[in-house]
Amino acid sequence: MFQGELADQTKPIDLINVLTVGFNLDSIEFNEILKKNKEKIRLYSITYDEKPEFYLSEDTQDKGELYKDKDGKYRLLPTKFGRGPDDDISVTLGDVFHDLFKQVNQRFKDPYLPRGITRHLIFTKAFYREEFRKKGENETPLKSYEEIEDHYSTSSFFKSRSVLELAIALAGGRGKIELKELMTDRLGEVYRLYRKYHEKEKQKGLPDSLYDMAEIFQLKEEISFSRNVHNISEISDREKKEFQDEYLNLFGPENDAAIRELDYAKRIIFRLLTAKQTPEMLRDAFVDKHNKEELDLAIIHEMAGYFQNIYQTGYYQDVNAKFSDSRLYIFDHYFKDQILHTSLSYSYRFNEVFLDTDHWDYLFFISDTGSILERLAPFLEKEGALQNKKIYLITCAEAIKKDTGHYKPINQIVEERTNDLFEYPQLRDNIIHRTLPYSDHHHHISIFLKKVPKDKPIYELSRFPTIQIVSSDGTFENYIFSRSIYFYQKGFHSEINPIWVRGAFAFLKNENTPLPSNFATNLLVKDHIMLLETFYAYHRKAKAFCGTDGQSIEYLLPKHFDLGENPSKELYDRRFDISEVFNLLTTTTK
Repeated sequence: MFQGELADQTKPIDLINVLTVGFNLDSIEFNEILKKNKEKIRLYSITYDEKPEFYLSEDTQDKGELYKDKDGKYRLLPTKFGRGPDDDISVTLGDVFHDLFKQVNQRFKDPYLPRGITRHLIFTKAFYREEFRKKGENETPLKSYEEIEDHYSTSSFFKSRSVLELAIALAGGRGKIELKELMTDRLGEVYRLYRKYHEKEKQKGLPDSLYDMAEIFQLKEEISFSRNVHNISEISDREKKEFQDEYLNLFGPENDAAIRELDYAKRIIFRLLTAKQTPEMLRDAFVDKHNKEELDLAIIHEMAGYFQNIYQTGYYQDVNAKFSDSRLYIFDHYFKDQILHTSLSYSYRFNEVFLDTDHWDYLFFISDTGSILERLAPFLEKEGALQNKKIYLITCAEAIKKDTGHYKPINQIVEERTNDLFEYPQLRDNIIHRTLPYSDHHHHISIFLKKVPKDKPIYELSRFPTIQIVSSDGTFENYIFSRSIYFYQKGFHSEINPIWVRGAFAFLKNENTPLPSNFATNLLVKDHIMLLETFYAYHRKAKAFCGTDGQSIEYLLPKHFDLGENPSKELYDRRFDISEVFNLLTTTTK
């Protein structure tokens, strides 16, 4: 974005509003980016340092609390906001950032909300200490920076932080985590710091292992193809009796019969409150500041609300954009502008096509739970928007399993998840659903296809990635790729690096849309077909995994695909014998 172009290079960026909170604009790398792009950036900096030298020229030194440089593009906002003539109330950077995020968030449409700050609110609530904010005479802090740094550079802090990272992963994974993969993510970084400071402080005894910390949540191993998926266990009758006050404070008497699926968040808090292994620093977060013998119910329910938010939105996809990711070199048409750098950009690319149902007929979708379909269903504005559309969904068996730790036939698990999706009229009768174990669920794919009517050609097919789909009666239709999205996610590992593969979606919306300079039809065809073939392989696996139950998934593959004026012979000769495989829905292909 700082280079001045949108990802699809369709529109230059003239102005970027940049809002920063804290760190006094001391980052050398960030300042270099700002300096190189000074003409198109308007910077709003909220910081404790009232006059950072880098951004103030001689004629801006004495202009009150709002500073500007001569072209009006750089502004500095102080953190002290008075409420009256004699008032001197300082607002913390955390308070300012929280309010700022809410204001920014309200400017987005619901399907495109940016990634939340819930995890940061959890850490603030757990580790913020009021005494670090107190000041004495002449506004001098009572605690020095060195004292604060020492407090947050101890093995006890990083141990508590590791436990919270585990709790957040449990909420995001809907009660399930994969400990080995978590060690390659943020949890691993924090845990290594815990081991480092434990050794540095020469504490007696061995440091706690990750499994020791996980014991706080009483994890149970999932019955699966791997011995590495764990679930948070249900609260036993013994625990309810032994920790009756904590249980009633969280769940109330009405929930005494069972712990429902959506109470994972409260179950996590219950474990933190009652487990003997919970670090003291973390346990203190829930204690009433005025009466150390009592729990602070307001904080308990606030933290439960944060974890509930993470559970509902899912938090196990952390975009870490890398153009150098060797796993993406399988694509022939591969450019930097195809990498989706943020969760928001990934959501936008998917939502943009899915919600514009005039421009797709088939969606082939490999997803952990398919929950994005539930989130988007209310925004399908047209009545019958999905009429004659088909969604072929493959989910992760462990991710959609509700009753953790209990064996259940896979067909029953699939049926329950499908029924969840069917609660939305817009999705009912349009989803064909199967599932795979997480050990066979690494390639996540979204492929949108649009049928091109024979009597009304929209554009020259040779310009775009196109295939021909054969129906059960032997006739065929031309289908065009609207868009595909792909990322690799091993098991429950949260880090992903999504790429979007260009199709005809932009041109379907506007025939006059210019082709990008790096638009190569023959390469795009290869990329889309590769993803379609991968989906087909997953379909065959899922069919074998789920068994035959009379509801076999319909599927389609290209018999022939158009490659433009000069197709290579190697590609042109690739054909598929589909007579024994396909049983297409006649409602959409005849």
